[in-house]
Amino acid sequence: MKRLEELNYYELLNLDENADLSDIQQAYFIAVSTYSRDSLAAHSILSEEEKTNMIKKIEIAYTTLVDKNKRLFYDREVLKIDAKENNKLMPHNGEDFAERQDIIVNESKTERVKNELRHAELAVFGGVHLKNIREVKGIALDEIAQKTRIRVSYLKALEDENFEQLPPEVFSKGFLRAYAKYIGLDPEVVIKSYKFSK
Repeated sequence: MKRLEELNYYELLNLDENADLSDIQQAYFIAVSTYSRDSLAAHSILSEEEKTNMIKKIEIAYTTLVDKNKRLFYDREVLKIDAKENNKLMPHNGEDFAERQDIIVNESKTERVKNELRHAELAVFGGVHLKNIREVKGIALDEIAQKTRIRVSYLKALEDENFEQLPPEVFSKGFLRAYAKYIGLDPEVVIKSYKFSK
């Protein structure tokens, strides 16, 4: 069994190397919840310092795997995975193997991008998710309010999904964008999935 330090980013998040964006986000939420301050699972096993270090590793893994270029670099340079190596394709009807492989790889990339976009649209970032991630990272609402110049009451309303306390949606989306960016999430993914009504 590998020690924690020996786990690669996929193993750390308990993911397959072909995981799509939705899988990565879901694994991230599970990992963050597992090592949060309130987690009973990690409470008796790990110290606060160990939990904080684990969250930092999870953050690095997540930010690498959700960024296409960082992920490709990580796969190629760290894990020594070559995209063409994983496609066990045989020549078909006398076609040149390399040409056939390039066509199929390009088709599968296009299909994978479409699937990732579909999954990203289905991923849900609700107020509770935002609050959990913020708390795990040890960021206070006051800190976000001070840095973004957004009232604490609005930030709390976003977390509580208390839409009556928020200004019109166009302004609330701006607040949500700033909040998400400050806690290290992709603002566009969060805005697409956050529902401004019950």
